[in-house]
Amino acid sequence: MKNKVKIAPPMSKPKSVTDMPASSKASSGEETKNIQFKVTPEKHNEIKSYAAERGLSLKELFLSFYENERMKE
Repeated sequence: MKNKVKIAPPMSKPKSVTDMPASSKASSGEETKNIQFKVTPEKHNEIKSYAAERGLSLKELFLSFYENERMKE
């Protein structure tokens, strides 16, 4: 049986990919779309831990990666 790892919420204010958190944008009436893809449970835990260690949500982490990749072009 695998042990589940509980991740505590970040102690500091999370870094934001944009000036306004994504949750605020969604509630402001801006249309949003879902992006979904499957990963193994192990990879999900690894990515989620990586994000939590940096005080980011999964969404913020992926948006940050995307923006960083776009800037390289």
